[in-house]
Amino acid sequence: MTSRLWMAAIAFLAGAIPFSVIIGRLIFKRDVRGEGSGNPGATNVLRAFGWLAGFGVLFLDMAKAGIPASWFPALRDNILGSQGWMHAAHFYGSIAILGHIFSPFLKFRGGKGVACFAGVMVAAWPLGALLAALIFVLTVVITRYVSLGSIIMVIFYLFGAVLQAGPGFAWAMLLLAGCMVIYKHRANITRLRLGEESKFAFGKAY
Repeated sequence: MTSRLWMAAIAFLAGAIPFSVIIGRLIFKRDVRGEGSGNPGATNVLRAFGWLAGFGVLFLDMAKAGIPASWFPALRDNILGSQGWMHAAHFYGSIAILGHIFSPFLKFRGGKGVACFAGVMVAAWPLGALLAALIFVLTVVITRYVSLGSIIMVIFYLFGAVLQAGPGFAWAMLLLAGCMVIYKHRANITRLRLGEESKFAFGKAY
């Protein structure tokens, strides 16, 4: 029990590291929360500081959730052993996602968690991650709405994961994390409904 609590705490704190804010302040001397949408995430970093910074934050945010999801299942014990490796990866990965969304380093006001969710997908179920990524890309290419692509990707993966590995406590944690990702997009959903959401500009020079 103690080891599980320590691993859960480490996963949460790893997910809580605000790489978007750190990179913005260290390299650009600006706080990304004061730029664009104000969201401390990879998309806003890309729009505010350029492609290199945006993809750097994307990679780091994926890694901070993907690494606990990849490494901690090997240390799991009986509470998750019967559910298999994928469930353990989803369990610890979901805690990292929640750490990102409720980061204690940002007064519990973190990002939307999409990149972290993607990192967990890659770590827990690579084939499902590939299919979900294709859904995301197709949605963004067709509609040019990153937010819509993110929401559809999360929903697609949640359904696929429960069909692949079955329901259980770890999947319920993943469902909670996924619902929080979607909830963090509530303003985007409102703008999508009103036709006011910003479209992603392919090929734009940042």
